[in-house]
Amino acid sequence: MTLLLAGAAWALGAPGVAVPVGALAHRCLDLRYPALAGPWAVGCGPSGEVDRAVNVETGAVVLLPHAFASPALAPGVVYAPGGDGALVSLDGGAATEAETPVRIRRELVAPAATDGAHMALLTADRVEIGGVSDPARRSSPAHPAGWYPPALSWPWVAWVEDAGDGHEAVWGWNSSSNAPAHLLAAGGGHARHVVGSGRFMGWVEERAVVVMDTASGAQTRYPAVTGFSAPPTLWQDVVCWETREAGDVDIRCSDGLRADGAGDQESPSRYQQWLLYRVGDQVWLRTAGP
Repeated sequence: MTLLLAGAAWALGAPGVAVPVGALAHRCLDLRYPALAGPWAVGCGPSGEVDRAVNVETGAVVLLPHAFASPALAPGVVYAPGGDGALVSLDGGAATEAETPVRIRRELVAPAATDGAHMALLTADRVEIGGVSDPARRSSPAHPAGWYPPALSWPWVAWVEDAGDGHEAVWGWNSSSNAPAHLLAAGGGHARHVVGSGRFMGWVEERAVVVMDTASGAQTRYPAVTGFSAPPTLWQDVVCWETREAGDVDIRCSDGLRADGAGDQESPSRYQQWLLYRVGDQVWLRTAGP
C-alpha cells in the first residue's frame, strides 16, 4: 500500500451533508471518473489518468499499481483488460494485483464492465462475457455505439446498440440461455448510458431513467430531464441521475437522496449510503440518512 495522505482526520458528513474529497482534486481526462468502487472513491492524479483510491470511511489514500485511462470498477476492484490486463484489489486497505486476468487481444470500442469475478467487453461487431480469468468467453453479434461501456448483471449483459440514423437503443442478452440478444429499450430513438448492479440494470431514455430487474424483467421508470452528460449510477435498485429541471445540473436519487445548490452537480456515483459527485473540479461525498 502506498499511503498518500496523513495527518488531518477524515470525517464523513452527517446524513444529507456533503464533504469535499480533497485527495481527488485533479480532473480526470475521462469525466466518468472519479467514481465509487464500493467504499473506495477512485480518481486521478496530475496525469488525468485513474491512479488512486480514497477510502470514504477512513480517508486513507492509496496509489494503484498502474494508471488507467478508463478502467471498469466493482466493489473493491479496479479492472482494465488492455495490454496484459490488470485486476487490482482494494480489500484490506491495499491496492494489490489480485491475480492475472485473461489477456484481451481484440480491439475494444468502449471500456469494459466487471463485477469483480466476471467481465463484459464490446468489440466492433460482438459483445463478449465471461470470467475475468477465464479465456473461454461467450459472445453474441452486436453493433455497439462505442464509448458507452456495457452493463453487467451476471449472467446478463446490456449495451448501447447503434440503431442507425443517429439513433441508439439498449439491447440485452442472458448469456446463460440459448435465447438471442433482444431489444430492451428504444427510448424514442435515443436510449443510452447502461449501468448494472447486482441483479439490476439501468439506462437513460429521452424522458426517463429506467431500472430493470433481470430476475423478472420488470422495468421501473422515473420521469427525468436527463440531458446528455454523465450516465446514471445504480446501487442495487437505487438509481441516481443528473437532472436539468431547475435550469442547471442537479442530482436526484430514487430513494430521495439529492445533491443541488450553487454550480452544476455532475457525474453521480452511488454505493450504499454514499453519493460521490463533482462540482467544477471539486469532488464531494454526500451521505444518505438512515
